[in-house]
Amino acid sequence: MTTRITLSLILLIALNLNVGYAQTFTWSVNESGAWGSEASWGAQGTPGVGATVQFSDVSIDISTPPVAAALINLSPPQPPTQVARNVNFLSGNSTTAFTIGTTGQTLNLDGGTSSSISRNGSANSTFSASVNLLGTGKTLAIANANTTGRLAFSSLNIGDSNALTISNVGTTNITSLSGSGASSSATFSGSGSSTLSNISSIATLNIQGGSRSLGSISGVNSMTVAGSGSTNFSTMTGTGAAAVATFNGTGSSSGTSISNVGTINVDGGIRTFGTINGASTLNLSGGSLTINSLNTTGTNTTNINVTGGNHTITSVNRGAVNLSGTGSIASSIAVSNNSSLGGAGVIGGNVTVNSGSILSGTSTINGNVSIQTGATHSPGNSPGTQTIAGNLTYQAGSTFVWELNGNSINNSDFDRVVFSGTGRSMTVGGAMNTRLNFVGSNFNDAFWTDNRSWTVFSNVDVDQASIDNMNIVIDTPGAPNGTLAWVFNSNNKNLSLQFSAVPEPGTMALLGLATGVVGFAKRRRLKALVART
Repeated sequence: MTTRITLSLILLIALNLNVGYAQTFTWSVNESGAWGSEASWGAQGTPGVGATVQFSDVSIDISTPPVAAALINLSPPQPPTQVARNVNFLSGNSTTAFTIGTTGQTLNLDGGTSSSISRNGSANSTFSASVNLLGTGKTLAIANANTTGRLAFSSLNIGDSNALTISNVGTTNITSLSGSGASSSATFSGSGSSTLSNISSIATLNIQGGSRSLGSISGVNSMTVAGSGSTNFSTMTGTGAAAVATFNGTGSSSGTSISNVGTINVDGGIRTFGTINGASTLNLSGGSLTINSLNTTGTNTTNINVTGGNHTITSVNRGAVNLSGTGSIASSIAVSNNSSLGGAGVIGGNVTVNSGSILSGTSTINGNVSIQTGATHSPGNSPGTQTIAGNLTYQAGSTFVWELNGNSINNSDFDRVVFSGTGRSMTVGGAMNTRLNFVGSNFNDAFWTDNRSWTVFSNVDVDQASIDNMNIVIDTPGAPNGTLAWVFNSNNKNLSLQFSAVPEPGTMALLGLATGVVGFAKRRRLKALVART
C-alpha cells in the first residue's frame, strides 16, 4: 500500500533532461509512481529540458529516471516551495546518480506526522538544496540501504521539536545538521558511516553504532553513544549544568574537547578526549576514559565517582576535583594552574602538585607524590588520613597544612599521612612551612597542661636535614603554653608532632633516650612562632 501525500502548496520542479518541452507537466496519479513512466504523466509523456512539473497529493518514486543522470532544480529558489512528505528518492536498484536542487535552493518537507527519504540504489544521491522539516512533533526518517555510493545532504534542518532518524548500512553524509526546541532529536543507527561538519541545537543526540564523524557539536542537552563502532567529533558544547553525555557499549569515541556538559557517564568502550571543561560530575563505571586536561569553571567542583574501568587523567588544570568510589584513576596526575585535587578515591600513578595548587583528601595514591615550590599538601577532609604507596617529596617553598579537631590525640581527630609498603622515604628539599591549625581546640583546657604527641607521618624514613627544613607556623589565633617539635622515631619510622607543656622538658627527655628510643627533632617555642593569617 502506498502512502498518500498532502501538499501544503504546489511543488514546481524544472528539469535539465535530454528532451525539450516548454510546457507544464502534471503528475497524473494520486499514488506512488515512477518518474520515468509515462503513466505517471499521462498523455503528455515524461518531462524534459525546460519543463515545469506540478505535483499535488502524491508520493514520488524516481528510481527509474529517463536518462543516465539528472539534475532536479527546485523552482523558484526563493521563497522556498512546500513539498509533500514521504518523498522516496532512488528507492529501487537504480545506478543513476541524482542531484536534488542547487546551492541556495530549499526543499521543505511538510504535511503530516512523518516524512521519509530512502535510498536502495548504488548511485550517489545528493541534496544540494537545503532540506527543512516544517511544523512540530514531526519525524523525518532517512534510510540508506546500499553500501555502494552515498546519500548526501548539504544542509538538513529538522526544525522545532522534531525528530530525525537515520538508519544506514551505507554512507550518509550531512554537511550541516540543525534543529531547535527542547524536544528535537536525531538518532543514527545501523552499521554504516556518516560524516558531518557540524551539529547544532539538537536537544537529544543518539548514536547507536556505525562509524560517525560528527564534526563540531553545540547546543546539545543529552548525547548518548552506545553499541559498537566509532564516534568522533572535534568539539562538543552542551547547554549547561543539566546537560548529560553518556558513553556505553563496546565502541570507541574521541574528541578535542567537551564543554558545558554537567554530567558525563562512561560505562564501556574506549573514550579519549583532549579536554573536559566545566563538568560537575564524572561517573566512571566501566570501559576506559582518557582525558588530557580536566578543567572546572569558576569556583565549581568536578566530582569523579570511579566504580569500575581503567581511566586516565593526565592533568587537572583549573578548579577543584574530588575523587570518590572504589575504582581507580590508573594514571599519574599533574595538578596545575591553582587547581586542587581531593576526595577519597584511588590514584594508580604518581601525583605532582605544581605551584599554586593543592593536594588534599583521604585518597590512596599508589605512586610517588611531589609537592613543588609554591604548592600545598593538605591531607585529610577536616581531618582525615591519606595513604601513599610511594615516596613523598617537598620542594623548598612548599607548604604542609595540618589540622587537629579539638583537644584530642585520637587518630580520627587529626590529619595523617600513612605510607604503605616498605622502604618509603620523605624528603624536604629546602625550607618549607608546616602550618598547624588547632581548629576547635581550647588552649585553656587542662588537656594542654600535659605533654602530647600526634603521629602525622607513619611508616616512612626521614633524615635530619629534612626535619630541619620543616618550619612550624601556627594558623590558629592564640597558642598553648609550651613547645612544638617534629620528632622522628627511627624504630617505628614515625614522624610525630610533639607538644611539650611548660616547663619545657629537658633535652634527654625530648629525644626519648630515657626510653631507649633513637630519634631526632626540630623544636619551636610557641610564643615565638604564632602566625596570624
